[in-house]
Amino acid sequence: MGKRMDQSIICHDVIIIGGGVAGLRAAIAAYDAGVDVGIISKVHPIRSASVGAQGGIAASLNNAQDDDTWLQHFQDTLHSGAGLCDEEPVRILCEEGPKAILELDAMGVLFDRFPDNRIAQRPYGGHSHIRACYAGDKTGHTIVHTLWGQCVKRKIPFYLEWYVWRLIRERGRIAGLLALDITSGLPHLVKTKAVVLATGGIGQVFAITTNPFASTGDGLILASEAGARLRDMEFIQFHPTGLYPRGVLISEACRAEGGYLVNRDGKRFMFDYDARGELATRDIVSRGIQTEIDANRGMERKNYVGLDVRHLGREVLEHKLPIAVELARDLGGIDLAKQILPVAPTAHYFMGGIAASCNCEVYEQKRNNSKKNFAETKSVIPGLFAAGECACLSVHGANRLGCNSLLDAVVYGKRSGEQSAAYARTVNYQPIAGSQLREFAAVVDGERHRNAQGRSSGQIRADLQQGMTERCGIFRSKRRLNEQIQAIQTLQSELETVRVSYKDGWAQTVVEKKELATMLAVALLVVESALAREGSVGAHWRVDTK
Repeated sequence: MGKRMDQSIICHDVIIIGGGVAGLRAAIAAYDAGVDVGIISKVHPIRSASVGAQGGIAASLNNAQDDDTWLQHFQDTLHSGAGLCDEEPVRILCEEGPKAILELDAMGVLFDRFPDNRIAQRPYGGHSHIRACYAGDKTGHTIVHTLWGQCVKRKIPFYLEWYVWRLIRERGRIAGLLALDITSGLPHLVKTKAVVLATGGIGQVFAITTNPFASTGDGLILASEAGARLRDMEFIQFHPTGLYPRGVLISEACRAEGGYLVNRDGKRFMFDYDARGELATRDIVSRGIQTEIDANRGMERKNYVGLDVRHLGREVLEHKLPIAVELARDLGGIDLAKQILPVAPTAHYFMGGIAASCNCEVYEQKRNNSKKNFAETKSVIPGLFAAGECACLSVHGANRLGCNSLLDAVVYGKRSGEQSAAYARTVNYQPIAGSQLREFAAVVDGERHRNAQGRSSGQIRADLQQGMTERCGIFRSKRRLNEQIQAIQTLQSELETVRVSYKDGWAQTVVEKKELATMLAVALLVVESALAREGSVGAHWRVDTK
């Protein structure tokens, strides 16, 4: 167990930041490797973005046919990534996939089964073979609950509703971090030998997204401020089927089970864009839907198309797609067995992130003589690791293959835990000046008592989200991207005047302001990267260049 040196200072060999699938799997691996590990998360694990992953997790188990191999999964992943995947991390992902599924099964994940008791698999968009393992359409929910239970079984400490403010580097390597307990407002210093960033995606920079409120890109800025290199920031995957107008995820499993996408004329239009129809890769399906909407062929001439699963029958829907049935009923007032569901693309997954090696080590960004000139390097930040959606090993390239996100989180979550534990065993704790905690406490106290009269962080956040959705969505142009850069810079100028509440719960408003600064920084990097990549590839589509 970690040592509590006093009320505000704790100590663990390895700290995991994030409580989704990647973070939980990392914690289990680090614990099983024999080191002392703790998990810090600003939300409870069952509120993580991983819980919303519905359709499945891919692996070449061959339970639905006998001619699939990891190599074919590898080739499908490279194809979906539009030529921008790095082959070695993709090989590891696909080759280790079957073992990762069997490990989850042994831990207690309740996968659906075929009659012979083998793990059930179904087809999925972009896959040449049937390899999506699933638990109804709540696969992420099931995996998170199982991994969380495994952590509880191991008595791994959780520090929940803690917000990590800054990583601490001493003598070049990670030595600890500063965190704020959101519920009490107490600042904490955490000493550690290694940190695993598993903080998830950035979907909240968009107005319409499948991501939960907590997906604000925290890990990217924590890493960047510690000297890490970020990469592929322009690649945002828009899921084809978000429930209109909210953007809540309606699983691709609906199409995998045989659902149709139809326009206002009742036409299954996706075959006009790709021979695979509704089961083309997500970038193609999202562009197809948006093109229909832009051409005024949306249902009722509005900004959505229809998802039609009526022909599947109520029994199949309730057995294989219970979450979709529930969401359609509760949020849309629609009976999927009788009515067509309104859907439109929604910001879903971030292919870019913290540049990392196949061992999840975070690459350092070296500054040259010019302040604005940065050089890529293969040197790593000692003690810093990253896994899951916040990390970019370029395993997904320009467009993630469906069902590969959970696999990425499991395979590289485990690897990050093992590698961070191996590193922690080779080093001692670095001394950290107590003044760092006092200075942090003073910063928090200053924010708490700031007498600013500007807009709230929520109001500025809404402006950012709307601008990103309108100007940096599925289709992009130089003019609109430049407009968004100017809009973000204007919003950044408001940070010093953000209004903070003095009442109970003040720590939450302090955190919301910090999150806003993070979101603005992340959004600016996304837009600048989208502007710099003039060609169209995968999920990045420029309408003004070839």
